[in-house]
Amino acid sequence: MKTRHLFLAILLLFAGSMFTEMQAQSNIKALMKKCETMDNVDVTRIQNRTTGGKGTIITNIKFTNNRELLNEFIEALKKDDTEATYITESKVNGKMIPTFYRFKNATYFIKIDESENGASISLNEN
Repeated sequence: MKTRHLFLAILLLFAGSMFTEMQAQSNIKALMKKCETMDNVDVTRIQNRTTGGKGTIITNIKFTNNRELLNEFIEALKKDDTEATYITESKVNGKMIPTFYRFKNATYFIKIDESENGASISLNEN
């Protein structure tokens, strides 16, 4: 009986950690999906299957003259940053802006062009 309870406890912990990892970038991924439907946003997706299975997926998003979308990305990154394992921020025009986020299964590189209110965002999913 005790073995059964121990097994269930381990199973629940494992499932919980998998769920947390999957939800780690929920705000960022939702915003990236939104960008795929927008006309004035360029989206490129590259899939490398040489490692077998799903492989590595790289998604690049680029936009200009859209301050609202830029602010949405900054807010989404800040909402999801509690699950990040590594964060880099840079000062742009007097504000600290996220430029690199590393999660267990994904890496985000953000290059912000404040002069055009635009950005290049690259998502590298492992």
